[in-house]
Amino acid sequence: MISYLASDADLSSIDKLPWWLQLIIGIAMLLAAGGLHELDKRIDSDFLGFGAFFVGFGGFVVVMSALL
Repeated sequence: MISYLASDADLSSIDKLPWWLQLIIGIAMLLAAGGLHELDKRIDSDFLGFGAFFVGFGGFVVVMSALL
């Protein structure tokens, strides 16, 4: 049985998707970052704060990749 891991993918593989799918993924990541930030305010966890930052930054990069 062949299994694929996220670590097997190139970082440039997001560029091979259509622009509209990149935009949807990026917006979903930004919304997830907002949810993590709200959860971080309630629980006050440093890990959620860092996670929100990195997911939000990744979403920003994906949205910019889709638009440019």
